Amino acid sequence: MRALVGLCAAALLGCGGGGGDDASGAAQRGGTFRATFDEPVYEVSGVEGTPPTFWAEVALAVTGEAATEGVYLFATVDDAILLDVEGHFSTGGMLNLGITLRGDLAPGDYSGEIVLRACLDEACTRLPQGGPARVPIQYRVLPNIAVQPQLLLNRQGREAAPSAVVPVTVPAEAGAVEMQVSNPWLSAISVQFDGTALRVSTQQVPAGVYTSTVTLRSPSDPRYARSVDIRYAVAPPAAGEQVLSVANPHRYMSYRQGVTDVQRIVVTRPTWTDVWDAPLIHNNDSGIVTLSSTPDGHYEAAINTAGVPPGSYYPSIRFSAGPTGGPPAFVSFNIVVNDAFHVDGATGSMLTATSTSADIEWSNAVLTFDGVPARWTAVSQSPLLQVVNGSGVTGADPLRVRLDPSVISQPEWSHSLPLTLSIDRPGTLPQTIQYTVSNLIPMLHTASPSTLVGSSGRVYIEGNFRNFYGDPLASNRLRVEGATLAGGRLVADTRYIGDVLVLQLDLTGAVPGQPVRVHVDSALQPSQVELRVQEPLRTAAAFQALPYGVHRPGQYAPGLGAFYFSRPGLAYRWQIGSGSLTQAHVTGLVDMAPSPDERHVYALTSSQLLALHPQTFAPQSTRGVVDWQGASLTFSPAADRMRGLSISADGRALASLLVSPSQPPYNVGTVCVMPSSRAPRTLMDSPRSCDPGSALGGAHGATPSGTLRSANGSVVVGVNPEGRRSSYRADQRHWTSHAPLPSGVTIVAVSDSGTRLVRSDGMLITEDGSVLGSLAGVVPFTHRVGGYGLSSGGRFGLVYGYQTTGAGAAERASAASLWIIDLNSVGWTGAGGAPVVATLSLPSAVGCTVAFVEGETCEHTASVSVAPGDGTAFVMGPRGVAALGLPASVTSAQPQSSRVGARSLGSGTGAQAVSSTGSRGRVRLPMP
Repeated sequence: MRALVGLCAAALLGCGGGGGDDASGAAQRGGTFRATFDEPVYEVSGVEGTPPTFWAEVALAVTGEAATEGVYLFATVDDAILLDVEGHFSTGGMLNLGITLRGDLAPGDYSGEIVLRACLDEACTRLPQGGPARVPIQYRVLPNIAVQPQLLLNRQGREAAPSAVVPVTVPAEAGAVEMQVSNPWLSAISVQFDGTALRVSTQQVPAGVYTSTVTLRSPSDPRYARSVDIRYAVAPPAAGEQVLSVANPHRYMSYRQGVTDVQRIVVTRPTWTDVWDAPLIHNNDSGIVTLSSTPDGHYEAAINTAGVPPGSYYPSIRFSAGPTGGPPAFVSFNIVVNDAFHVDGATGSMLTATSTSADIEWSNAVLTFDGVPARWTAVSQSPLLQVVNGSGVTGADPLRVRLDPSVISQPEWSHSLPLTLSIDRPGTLPQTIQYTVSNLIPMLHTASPSTLVGSSGRVYIEGNFRNFYGDPLASNRLRVEGATLAGGRLVADTRYIGDVLVLQLDLTGAVPGQPVRVHVDSALQPSQVELRVQEPLRTAAAFQALPYGVHRPGQYAPGLGAFYFSRPGLAYRWQIGSGSLTQAHVTGLVDMAPSPDERHVYALTSSQLLALHPQTFAPQSTRGVVDWQGASLTFSPAADRMRGLSISADGRALASLLVSPSQPPYNVGTVCVMPSSRAPRTLMDSPRSCDPGSALGGAHGATPSGTLRSANGSVVVGVNPEGRRSSYRADQRHWTSHAPLPSGVTIVAVSDSGTRLVRSDGMLITEDGSVLGSLAGVVPFTHRVGGYGLSSGGRFGLVYGYQTTGAGAAERASAASLWIIDLNSVGWTGAGGAPVVATLSLPSAVGCTVAFVEGETCEHTASVSVAPGDGTAFVMGPRGVAALGLPASVTSAQPQSSRVGARSLGSGTGAQAVSSTGSRGRVRLPMP
């Protein structure tokens, strides 16, 4: 069956117009049509303003041509109640008509009908039999919420903000009604609903049009809904609209303390509101600003600096006109309060070696800035500052103060000494005047060494020094008594930014037995250090037998007249003249060395630095040592034939370290006391690593490192058996790394200049590692080489050797000798005669002299060192220590220059030398 539904309202669309109960002249033929509605009457209920929709289901029956060709269906409804009609066929062949009735009808009852007709053609000229089908509609319209749809409000300028009450009638069927507001202008329009009316209020806002939509809706029946459009128009005043503003919002002023002033503030208020807030003052803790209104509607800011301390003040005043008055306006002040009076002239002093008593007194004029005289009063707030005259008149009587003399002896480098000064003037506060003193007077504390050996030498003096003004040499206030000052300078540790200084002096012309005094001739703080002067030690040959053991290289302390050495856990003191040997057990002893002033013997354990009595070794003080991060330092036993502790000529301690967990874990480093005040200091005050940061001595390795000291401590070498080598020079105060040594080779001797060194294999080398020759060939083939040494100046080489007799357990060392070689002799060569100055016989070999203990053999190694002044050599071995006086030619030789020290041992003819026993000999000195 072909079917088409056309939906019409009041007229037949596409049917040629019209329609009625019959064909109206059209031929009644072509089959039959019958339509049956699912309801006999459609009763529809709606709410005013809400178009209701209902569905009618129609069963259709057609025969004949209407069934075979199909029909056109047309539905009509009375347009007095109809809004829209639509239709479609369901899957079961039923016609469903959706009918929407008008929602704009007034409350009441309405009727109409649905008429459904069929046509055989689209023009509806041919109709099937059966006529149209009709069904009545009963439509009841219920009243909706009653409220006016629009509300218009108007105002101009500062007129009062309008308001309105809009009545609302809510049908009982609607139930409780809710209000929703769409309002982008919350600050302009506000609406409240109390169930019977909308209460609309507005604010005084700037000119413009503000809108809001209010919707009343039943949550239980959405058909009950009404909207009200609110329009709020604000016109500007006739003269135009003005926003809130202030004239001159940023004000910069400067006053003397005690001055008053008034600042007028002109305020332009917003032209759309008459709301005005009380102004607020911010950042006004000092109370410097107060505010008052004027009759013309503006303000005055009173500024009063009486009793206000000098400084800068930043108060601000906030003006606002309520919530709709726009952004607030501010007046910000930058007020500078200056002193009403001042002191004229310097109030600080820097004391130097040339300062006199006049430099610790001040006379300052007291002046008022306005020139008006006032009486002043001064009171010192420091016991170190004395007021000479406590009162006077400004412009007439100067303030006079002086330092208490005890200031100069205070440990601080600088002082700030306050004084309270006031004038008799209302509103003016007292001032605190700071008198400052920097004490840069150079002061001498201790000398290293404290004993000068021979007529000349280099001395390092610890004290209070600063570059420029704190330099006693620059001020020409350094004086030497008992010797001639040949040269001097301040030596800085350049690894530090500040002044870490020691005074280096070269002295000549000293007389043994007569002290040398070094003075700083300062009128305010004179100081001096005294040095003993001794002849070089030249002892008769002596020997001290020792139990078998590994003994560290020793050091002779001329002021104490003793040779100090150690082995693990044992400290030794050998008094050569008397032949007495003192020993003491020191738990955990790593090594020890005499202090520069020879008042103590410094000793190291694995974790502590000890000061021992120089005669008895009784502990006098104990300190832990920390690194640059405050962590404790750990000291390690030194490498074989090396020292675990060496004291440099400038007084610093150089030690072998275990720096685990660093890799490699062993190194050497510097221990000292960093100056923190002018107070005298020793290494035991607060010892710490003075290698800045993580930098150490550069002699690191997987096995313990060690140090070796030159005769006078001018150079200390750091060596690790893996070959890494560095040196610490007292005249440079820092470590310098050098070319590495062959693995397993160490340094056994170094000159005071650091330019000549002897390796453990007998090779003489320069500082950069260049080989100059071998000392091993000095020893005849009948002897074994046991050790090497150098004179302090590096001119003479010392070689220890010995013969052996017997075999196996009966083998013994004998005929031990010390060969002295002139390394500056121009004719020596490996092919000719060796330049032997003397061959000295030892009273006994220093090893292999008695029955062996387990692990001992006859072959032994000795350390060879010289006492300051090159008068005596010490040979230290596993079974004893020997002392030998050196020839006068060695003692009187001057230290080599750096040029000579760098000189290679070139070719030439050999030289003969007479030994101390008078015999002659010629030996080969092979070149490398």
